[in-house]
Amino acid sequence: MLNALLLRKLSTRHSLVLIRQWFCLLGLVLASGLALASESESNVHPGPQEVVQHLTDELLMLVEEHRDTFGDDPESFHEALSVLMEPVVAFRYIAKNVMGSKYYKQASKEQFARFEENFRGGLVRTYAKGFFTYNGEEVIVHAPEEDITTNKKVTVVQEIKTDGGVEIAYTMGKNKSGQWKLLNMVVNGVNLGTTLRNQFQHAMEKSGDLDEVIDSWSLQVQSDKASDVEESGGE
Repeated sequence: MLNALLLRKLSTRHSLVLIRQWFCLLGLVLASGLALASESESNVHPGPQEVVQHLTDELLMLVEEHRDTFGDDPESFHEALSVLMEPVVAFRYIAKNVMGSKYYKQASKEQFARFEENFRGGLVRTYAKGFFTYNGEEVIVHAPEEDITTNKKVTVVQEIKTDGGVEIAYTMGKNKSGQWKLLNMVVNGVNLGTTLRNQFQHAMEKSGDLDEVIDSWSLQVQSDKASDVEESGGE
């Protein structure tokens, strides 16, 4: 009888221990689930309008920070701008489209990597020159008209309230990880991607030497594209 009571007590205690352990494990699982949910929510990528708005805000801050030193030290601003644009702009995608399928297929990996680097530098410098004409005008970033839940490409329009008026339409694309990246720009009707692709094809038709076109690309873009943007801004 004594042994039976003792076994019953031990069994009851054992059950209580198991129940306590189960609740502890359940608590840990729930806590882990909440932590993962919180982390997942914090890792949700911003929408296309938010990406452009953030880029605009940060860029205008950079402009003001470097306005007095840009003339003597433009590279400092270019480096800061490149870091800012890196996670937002799909440089490789744009460079491939500018080169075109014909010349992209002809190019070696080394040639394309060199072109991508020159292209990136030229685009950053052109973008920098365009925004250094900014003098505190109102900048409005509009939400895309397309449904961002069903479309992988949308257009975000940015208005700069200058006397002549500047409108920049950003083509934004969603990649496989859900990030929205800048794929193209149209400045007052001037399509950046089309303009640069035409310049590359013209340079290849004139030169016929892929290495020569790649090596001279950055300087050519800075002169040609800057004049296109200035002309469009005066319309």
